[in-house]
Amino acid sequence: MNTQNIWLLIAAAVNLLMCLIILSRGVKNSKINLYFSLVAFFTFLWTCVLIIPNLGVSYELIRFSEALSCPTGLLIIVCLYMFILNFPYKSFDISKRTKIFLASSVLWTIVFYLFFYQFSVPNIEIAPDHVIASFEWYSYTLFTLNFLILVFMSIVLLVKKYRTTDGIYKSQLKFILAAVIIGALVSSYANLLLVYAYDVRYTHLGPLSTLLINFVVFYFIFSPKEKTNA
Repeated sequence: MNTQNIWLLIAAAVNLLMCLIILSRGVKNSKINLYFSLVAFFTFLWTCVLIIPNLGVSYELIRFSEALSCPTGLLIIVCLYMFILNFPYKSFDISKRTKIFLASSVLWTIVFYLFFYQFSVPNIEIAPDHVIASFEWYSYTLFTLNFLILVFMSIVLLVKKYRTTDGIYKSQLKFILAAVIIGALVSSYANLLLVYAYDVRYTHLGPLSTLLINFVVFYFIFSPKEKTNA
């Protein structure tokens, strides 16, 4: 097992553990718990998807897993956006236009990359130590722009919540904002831009940087000083 897979397995295991712990606390009456458990779950799923191409499985399964990395990655940022909206409490609502944009982003990505994965990933190159997927250029460019817009929206929302929140929550939002910016920069570079250039040597950095975000959020959810109204 190569070093990349070891890091991916660690990230997957920790995210799954955080997801199960949050689920054990209950999500029915807490949108904070609900959306964070979804963030952790989709990060776990995304990480597992990145492991599959390195296992030497069938050509079609590798092709499907490469396509699946796009909707799982997008679902992480959408759920993170909804978590930010509700953390530490929901002080305002998002516009109908934003809701439509979020829903349509998820819908087209899932439909296109899951049901038309043979078109979205027309070819893969299997080498002894790595797999390179050739994504359909127009759709991958659209996905990348869509993803980056959602990242930008999440950061803007975090800044807005930070400016309108006082006390201990303001300090917590500052740390979450720093983690999100770092995680977004690393993930976008390692798992979007480098993959776009057919460089897959650092794809494990995306899940690890996302794990940083999740760990910070997980800590504040369990912080004894935090009392949310979600």
